[in-house]
Amino acid sequence: MAALFLAGGGETGAWAMARSNGMQDALLLLSIPSSDEGVGQSVAAALLNAASGHETGRGLLGPAISSGALNRLLQDERSTPTARACAAACLAKIGIAAKALDSSNDDTGRLLATATELLKVADPEAHGEAATEARLLEARMAADRAVEVLSYLCTKTAVKEELTSGSGRCVAALERLGRLESMMTAGDGLAYGLAHIYMNMSVTVDELHREALAEKEMTPEQYEQLKKLQETHGQKLEDGLATDSVDQVGRRVQRMVDTGAIQTLLKVISVSSATSEGSQTQGKQKSKLAGSCLSLRTAARAFANMACIQAARGRLLAAGVLPRMSTLATFPTPDGLTTKEEKDLNFAKAHAAHCIAKLLVTTNPAGISENTRLGTIPGLINTARFVDATNLMQFEILLALTNLASVGETEQNTITSKKHKGLQAIGYLQTSDHRLVRRAATECLANLAATESFRQQLQIPERIKLWIAFAEDWDDGEFGEVKNEDDIEVGPDYKTACAAAGALAMATIENPEACDLHVKEGAATAIHSLLSSGKVELMHRAAYWALNIARFGGDESKTALSEANLEYLGMLKTIAGMSSSVAESLDEDQRRVVDVIRQPSFEPAMKLIDELAVELGKDR
Repeated sequence: MAALFLAGGGETGAWAMARSNGMQDALLLLSIPSSDEGVGQSVAAALLNAASGHETGRGLLGPAISSGALNRLLQDERSTPTARACAAACLAKIGIAAKALDSSNDDTGRLLATATELLKVADPEAHGEAATEARLLEARMAADRAVEVLSYLCTKTAVKEELTSGSGRCVAALERLGRLESMMTAGDGLAYGLAHIYMNMSVTVDELHREALAEKEMTPEQYEQLKKLQETHGQKLEDGLATDSVDQVGRRVQRMVDTGAIQTLLKVISVSSATSEGSQTQGKQKSKLAGSCLSLRTAARAFANMACIQAARGRLLAAGVLPRMSTLATFPTPDGLTTKEEKDLNFAKAHAAHCIAKLLVTTNPAGISENTRLGTIPGLINTARFVDATNLMQFEILLALTNLASVGETEQNTITSKKHKGLQAIGYLQTSDHRLVRRAATECLANLAATESFRQQLQIPERIKLWIAFAEDWDDGEFGEVKNEDDIEVGPDYKTACAAAGALAMATIENPEACDLHVKEGAATAIHSLLSSGKVELMHRAAYWALNIARFGGDESKTALSEANLEYLGMLKTIAGMSSSVAESLDEDQRRVVDVIRQPSFEPAMKLIDELAVELGKDR
């Protein structure tokens, strides 16, 4: 019957258990002294544990709970380790399902203590290399059940802290968990359980709560309204939230790193993503996952969580996490996966790319070997296209690509190559609804402006119009936290406009065709708008853009540029030469221009404006 629950699903197992009087038989075996060396007791406990994993099975466990059989089994020192382990796992699953376990609950304390005791039994250092087969089997069973119990309990903040530092209820367990890495094999539950524990240990409860709401398409504000509505009707909506700070997560991650979590998670990914070779189709080797897609997803998410802690990034890099995440992020999807498995694998790839991004945002990529550096690019670009990627994933992936593009021509050409199609993926994010994603995408593309692929894109009329629109959209009347390099408050899209204007200027260097196309699509008036913005960064970029058009564009382009800007440029030069006493007689707008152009940071822009005025005035 236990096998039916595990292999046939909850409905099949519950049907067999109900029809065969399985509950009464299990209770009888639990009550019989362990004259058969505990085999019957262990089998009965395994049945109850298997049933507790399914809703229909839990409905049959009333007699075992009401009679206290499970608690007696847990507390009786004469019980076999296997029976105690199964009883602990069963009670944990029942308590979580009934929302009856909280951090201070006595049952939680007993389960936690039992799980940590089982870890002692399972510890490879405890049984040594000369252990018998029976001893190894007992250790493996103890490891499975201990990890199963802890995977249910570790959603509680207090339990996470106790596993990290120990308490009056249990000893610290992270070191023993780290030593279970040698027991893992492909496709087993131990790999997933360990990954699940580390994933929960390395994230705040609040973040997991927000993600759960996002999956239900509910905002935190809507959830709070629902809670108030429930309380109005005399009901309480349980959310299980407890205090859980980023500092606590940081300390836990540091302890995880010190006790072998990195090696364990790498092993989870290794045993889960191992492939078996199959037939070749059109020159491509087919592959089949040896383990669970869910294990891959959970382990990759744990690495992404750990990479949030800056103090842990050096250890992650030193352990070789970056190339392993690059391999996972580009792992080919095998044939025959279910919809759920394919979804889990896609998220595993996305979390792997997110981990890469977090590691590269604060790391100088020039200090990483070229092969490793270039190997990160395909996975980042693939996840930039992933429709279920969060805005944070997209934003940090774009920052990482920008950082990589700053290294040199090889990285830029890899990103923009036809094979990886980075320009298309980044260009798609440039139209995101999220302002920071739009800005990061625009800045990333601006860092690729020297590549031939990008310069060709900015000779397409539709793309030129889009970039000019971004450059002009620097002031929407909303001022707040965003400041320019002179510490002056600007609109939230100001940095996006600066990046767009800089890219347009770069695309017109020694490119007559691009110069004429830009003017045809409205560059002359856009340049006037930017030159009159009163913002040093925009004026500098606009002057450089205009100077390129004046030098490399055709006569019609120069004429259009002159008609739109020459008079204003003359005014700027006149104002720049005025004495302070004369400047005081100007109107408010003109005095604001005087304040801008007299800033030391404006000197490079003023030199460009002088050159531009000379260039445009040659034929007049």
